[in-house]
Amino acid sequence: MDIPVNTLKKHFIESKQPYLSLYIQRIDDNMDMEGMHSHNYFQIIFIDEGEANHSIEYEPPLLMKPHEVSVIFPKQIHHISFKQCKGVILMFDEVLFCSDILK
Repeated sequence: MDIPVNTLKKHFIESKQPYLSLYIQRIDDNMDMEGMHSHNYFQIIFIDEGEANHSIEYEPPLLMKPHEVSVIFPKQIHHISFKQCKGVILMFDEVLFCSDILK
């Protein structure tokens, strides 16, 4: 089974926005990410309201509730579906993260 690998550059091209190393996406209601997939960037998922089922590396899904956070590392395979959910997904390139640590 081929697992799609998403990139921030692809996201910006599809949304016709200028490419940035950092992006914040709002979670609205019942978003469902496209099945199992991975990224070449970090994601930090913050849940403010509602719930989300989040499966990482083929483990059984964990139920995320308000005020919970999940971190996804580059190349980590996962799937998340949101139920009547509000929150944000912070996405950033490894370059941004590593350059700050090295300073």
